[in-house]
Amino acid sequence: GALLSHILEPLYLSTITIGQSPDAAPEGFCIEDNVVKVLGARLSCLSGKVPDPLKPSKPLFFEAPIPPKEFQQTSGDIPPLTCG
Repeated sequence: GALLSHILEPLYLSTITIGQSPDAAPEGFCIEDNVVKVLGARLSCLSGKVPDPLKPSKPLFFEAPIPPKEFQQTSGDIPPLTCG
């Protein structure tokens, strides 16, 4: 939060990549359009409250394809390692 902002420089996202859903999306559904609409609505309320050097930028959105079956995790796979 506020303390960390005195130590680190601002982080600017230039791209956002979202994976495709393995379930078929409805006809005409575009995840990129929906994410742009949702983020735009949330960030637009900040534009007047943020100083100029920190103004939100418009990142590029990409949709990653579903990987081939041999690279997908299945329910019988070894559980991931966790700390603690």
